[in-house]
Amino acid sequence: MVTSVPFTDIYIDSEMVHRASEVLESGRFVKGPEADKFEAEFAEASGAENSAAVSSGTAALYLGLKAVGVGRGDEVFVPGHTFFASVAPILELGATPVFVDVEPKH
Repeated sequence: MVTSVPFTDIYIDSEMVHRASEVLESGRFVKGPEADKFEAEFAEASGAENSAAVSSGTAALYLGLKAVGVGRGDEVFVPGHTFFASVAPILELGATPVFVDVEPKH
């Protein structure tokens, strides 16, 4: 299982460019053999039973909220200074976003 994800020393080599080009040329950005392979490898690396590749961060938020049972009548805290895509999944599930400030004195 992977215990850390490096966020520095990012590089892109020719193999990465080639594989990304193959996916882009296939037109299958979300479903397809590359996504299936990614899901299986990600689940294994993270020690999870399953994983699901999605098309966006908004879709990921929606699935995460739905997976934990967020729905009508629930309130979900979100940063006061955020992008609409952080709130859209909450509204789609029928819950209410509650905007909060991170400043402890307010």
